[in-house]
Amino acid sequence: MQHMECHIGDLIQGQRYYFRVACGNLKGYGKFRQSTPTSVIPSSWWDVEGREPRFAGCLQLLDDLFSETRSSRPEHAAEIKATVQAGETPGIQRRNQRKKTTIKQLFTVASKFQKNLRRGVFLACLLYHEDKVLVTNEDVLPVIEVDKTYPNCI
Repeated sequence: MQHMECHIGDLIQGQRYYFRVACGNLKGYGKFRQSTPTSVIPSSWWDVEGREPRFAGCLQLLDDLFSETRSSRPEHAAEIKATVQAGETPGIQRRNQRKKTTIKQLFTVASKFQKNLRRGVFLACLLYHEDKVLVTNEDVLPVIEVDKTYPNCI
């Protein structure tokens, strides 16, 4: 097969379309396969221009609900604390501060780049902004295994 894509023209905007595909040769065709996603609806940015966002006003409703919940609970309840004044640091937050991970720490000799890398090909994602590096909750870089059968001699 030379081309892995097919362009379909004259689709009506806003109408749902379902696609399925079957491959064939001189002996016949195979079973039909559903597409992923199962269906699509052609649209454009002009359809949503001028519309109110789905979550418009929800932030105010959520804030009102939280205020009602906080005011209805007794003052000694541990689950909902009063908001902290600007400039103050709550005691719990002070105790649980984590050490910052910077990009320089990833290239040290004892780096925790990934805990259990096995043989294979991996795709690592390094996202950083200023001096902050995105890591998982275990302080390692996000890594996805691409091919586990690849030899380790590379």
